[in-house]
Parts: sequence; structure tokens; C-alpha cells
Amino acid sequence: MKPDPEVRFDKALMAVGSRHPLTFEQFTRVRKIAGEAVPQLHACLAGLGIRPAGPDIFEYHFQDSPHGPKRIRGGKFTLTIAVPVSEVVAPPAPLEFMTLGSFRYLQFLTNSFGDKWRQIRDFAEEQGFERSLVEREVYVDWKGTGHRDSKVALQVGIK
Repeated sequence: MKPDPEVRFDKALMAVGSRHPLTFEQFTRVRKIAGEAVPQLHACLAGLGIRPAGPDIFEYHFQDSPHGPKRIRGGKFTLTIAVPVSEVVAPPAPLEFMTLGSFRYLQFLTNSFGDKWRQIRDFAEEQGFERSLVEREVYVDWKGTGHRDSKVALQVGIK
């Protein structure tokens, strides 16, 4: 699959989610955090009688750029794991109702990660875009890493 050269724009999105401040050295914790947060989010919505209004979203807000030849030691980012909803809800803490901001991006639809992130980031720069410090993974149809029927949209924010 190749990156989609079309610039896309999503309006702000209502969601229920959780935020996780991390450092670059803690990035390996994302899988464990997601393994706990995603089922908790879906159980919360089911308990409230709310159906998700879209696929799960992992949004990365980098305070320090993670890109380039060397990562900044102690660099910080916030991982937001969210499920879109079509109405305002009041989830129990530590979950929260939130609005994911509007987002301008390029995307790569794939069934794996790894080198795919580098490819979409490089593609954005090759097209002359300045990348923002926001990236998203949108789990369009997730059956597991590398599963041929999985679909995740890797979205690189652009200015």
C-alpha cells in the first residue's frame, strides 16, 4: 500500500478517552496501556448504552519532536486513546469526555506499523509539507498486527 497523496481534514471529534503522559523512553509501554484502556473504554460505553461513532483512535501529541537522526533524551508526548461518540456523555474517572481537535493530515492505510510510519513521514516531507507534532493511528478494522485483513490508517499531521 502506498501513502495517500490527498491532503485530508477532519473536523473536531467528540470522544471518550484517556490521556497518558509519557517520555520517549516509555514508548514501549503503549501496547500495555492500550491493552488496558481500549477494553475499559468499550465497556464504559456499553454500560452507558452508547455505541461508538467510529473506530478507535490513538493520538500522539509530541511536546518534543521524536523525528530526526537522534531522539531527544527525555522527550515528552501525550498518548490519547479515544473512541468517538455522537453525544456528550459523562464517563467515570479516569476516563473523560473530550474533543479531539480538527486535524489536517496525510495518511497511509496499512496492516502493520514499523517502517510504515517512516514511509508516511518521509512522504509528507518529500511532498513539501511541514509536519505538525500530532500523529494518529485510526484502527479502521483491526484484527492484529500484520493480519492481512487488518486496516489501520497512519495519519501524519501537517501544517
